[in-house]
Amino acid sequence: MVFLRQNPPQTVKVRSLINDAEIHTFTADLVSALGEAGWKVEDVGISRSMTTPPVVGIWLQVKDPSNLPAPAQMLARALNEIGIRPTLRTDPSVADGAWELGVGQKRAD
Repeated sequence: MVFLRQNPPQTVKVRSLINDAEIHTFTADLVSALGEAGWKVEDVGISRSMTTPPVVGIWLQVKDPSNLPAPAQMLARALNEIGIRPTLRTDPSVADGAWELGVGQKRAD
């Protein structure tokens, strides 16, 4: 994630939602890569809950998608550059200006 290293370090909250060894490993690798880029990872919330339907892919969760925080934009760009296409999810319970990176099951594509 060269792009992240070229910018000031940021803080990110990462959440992995599924009780799955592959997802846990990918989340740990992602957290490691973010750390190597100088980012601080808060609350690696591996809240291993099952959802129906299963949560799939990588996403950025925000309160207002029209006001995406700059660090979230930076991370989205860095992920896109390595072929990971995060989706954007809205959640009214997220604080203004806050955001999270979520990791779900691997996409079937």
